[in-house]
Amino acid sequence: MFDSISGISTGSLIAPFAFIGTAEAYDEIIHLYENPGSDWVRERGLIPYLPGNVSLYDVSKFHETIQAVITESMMEQIKDGAAEHRLLLVGATNMDYGLLRVWDLAQVASEKSAIEAADQTVTVLSASTYVGNFEIPMWVSVVGFVVPFLLSIGLWRESK
Repeated sequence: MFDSISGISTGSLIAPFAFIGTAEAYDEIIHLYENPGSDWVRERGLIPYLPGNVSLYDVSKFHETIQAVITESMMEQIKDGAAEHRLLLVGATNMDYGLLRVWDLAQVASEKSAIEAADQTVTVLSASTYVGNFEIPMWVSVVGFVVPFLLSIGLWRESK
């Protein structure tokens, strides 16, 4: 167990699972990364800059996947961590103003109902994985962070 977990972009997706810290939580996030949906990122069409298109790509299926894995049960586990004074910090950048905003999702879990906390957590994770007009979530830091993180989980498990 860690006293503090933080993440931005792809790290924000890993952070809640690392915060929980169980073999089941690690298995779930590893499964998510090993099995990306072929429909997570779809081009919007021939003319993506038409009014009403908020980005070049549609990632609604990716956001649905985030919503499916951030459960009320997970929020209860995060709430338990908050009661132990642990921090789950996730950041997102407002691209218009260039400002970083950090949320403590453990505090969110402790102050809201599990369903409200799950909804806010999905919103924050979706914002954290957003990359400007291109909206290419998660893949930005895969080689630099995710692979070493997943390898370290595997090595940690083998050492137990």
